[in-house]
Amino acid sequence: MNKPPIADVLEHYGATFVPTRHGWAKMRCPFHQDRNASASVNTDEGLFRCFGGCDIDSPLDNGGSNASDGFDIIAWKEGLDDFPSAKQCAEDIFGERYGDVLQKSTGKPSRRVFGESGPKRGQRNAFSSRVRKRTFGGT
Repeated sequence: MNKPPIADVLEHYGATFVPTRHGWAKMRCPFHQDRNASASVNTDEGLFRCFGGCDIDSPLDNGGSNASDGFDIIAWKEGLDDFPSAKQCAEDIFGERYGDVLQKSTGKPSRRVFGESGPKRGQRNAFSSRVRKRTFGGT
């Protein structure tokens, strides 16, 4: 997945130092007055989260996650309301092409809902077994 590096996005919007160690690292939030580190950044996954008061409210669907990626932050700061506009703005800011970028998913595989579709050819389910049907109640 090709998206703008979170460190570059945060520095573009005023961050003076973005830690680049593996995993989540604390940092000062560039979006509100911050004496102590009240935000976290994960440069490996390209995610940012503020625990202070800035409440990044991106109009992009982030799959239920409370962390924001570069596109979320760009859409929030620039007042954009859709993903193609955020992608175009990122390309204009950083001078790179991000191609066909998929929006974030929840990371969970989709599951078939009970009764949604029957078994595939050659499979059985609990209702199609070839076991003799018995009556209930011992009669």
